[in-house]
Amino acid sequence: MRSSPEQMHTTADRMAARAEEFWTDIDALSKQAATLMASDWIGEAAETHAALWTEWVDSARKVAVALSEDAVLIHQAANALTKADQANADDLTYIRFNLDDA
Repeated sequence: MRSSPEQMHTTADRMAARAEEFWTDIDALSKQAATLMASDWIGEAAETHAALWTEWVDSARKVAVALSEDAVLIHQAANALTKADQANADDLTYIRFNLDDA
């Protein structure tokens, strides 16, 4: 593996931050769209827009959630890599000590 745990944590932190920013943007846009759709805009175009907008918001929220979840998984992978590296280092130290005693 060519990535270090530090790089993985940094990337995961950036992904989590972007997901949070995206979620905030989705909420802001949703409020603006709700204001527009609550106005006197009526008719087939308004209904079509409302349905498509709801679908877009749901999809965008799924993307934000997926980014957040992926960030958590990357943190977990980095932690597992650190733990495995430490275990390997401990094993090598143990082997060296045993060879020195022989």
